[in-house]
This record gives sequence, C-alpha cells and structure tokens, in this order.
Amino acid sequence: MARLLRSVLGAAILLWLSVFAQAQTQIPSLSLAMGTQIQIVLPDLVSIVGTATVQNGQLSLQNPLPPGREVRLLITHTGTGELAMPTAYVSPDGRDLLVNIPNSGLVSFSQWLAQERGLRFIVPLPAASNGP
Repeated sequence: MARLLRSVLGAAILLWLSVFAQAQTQIPSLSLAMGTQIQIVLPDLVSIVGTATVQNGQLSLQNPLPPGREVRLLITHTGTGELAMPTAYVSPDGRDLLVNIPNSGLVSFSQWLAQERGLRFIVPLPAASNGP
C-alpha cells in the first residue's frame, strides 16, 4: 500500500513539474485579454505579493511591489485556461518587473506589455520610508 501511494504521489509530482516547466516558457504567446488575472507571488508560491486583472487596456496592481525581490507571475486567462508562470524580479524602485522571457533574457514587463499587448502596467508607489 505504501509503495503504491509513493508511486502515485511521485507521478503526481512529475506531472505538476511538467506543467510548471511548460508554464515557465509560455508568456510570449500568452493572450492577455480582458479578464486575464495575474498573481505576483514569492518563489515559495505561497506568499502573494500582489494581484491584478486586465481591464480597460491596463493591468493595475492594488499594492506596491517589494523592491529587489524575485517573484513568480501566475498568469491565468479566465476564458481559455491558459497558464504561464515566468520568473521575474522587482526593479530596485519597485515600479516595474523584469521578466525572464525565453530567447530574450530579462525584459521590462511594463515595456513588454505596452509593445506586445498594448497594455499599461500600473503599480502604486512604494510607501516612503522615514529615515533617521
């Protein structure tokens, strides 16, 4: 019984890793139509940093991004079920993401959205820190 459970669990993990690997490379062809949802999560895939939905020609985040952090973009198109999960890095000022696009390297997400999809990327300003 335990051997069967390990075998089934192993197969499930391999399937998940296969889907994860495919999702890593799909952003260039992904449709970002109205209603597409994006969650920005930390690499642990549990901690959500921000969420946004494509509406009226823009992708607007509700919360500022943590400057300099590595993140994953969980992009889900609600109509087609398309999925992408590229690695990204929050810019030092927290105003943009640098997305790893296959065959292109790190690319500004806001520039990519504008040029490739005609969308504006709106990110709230990080809170000013009160230094000594």
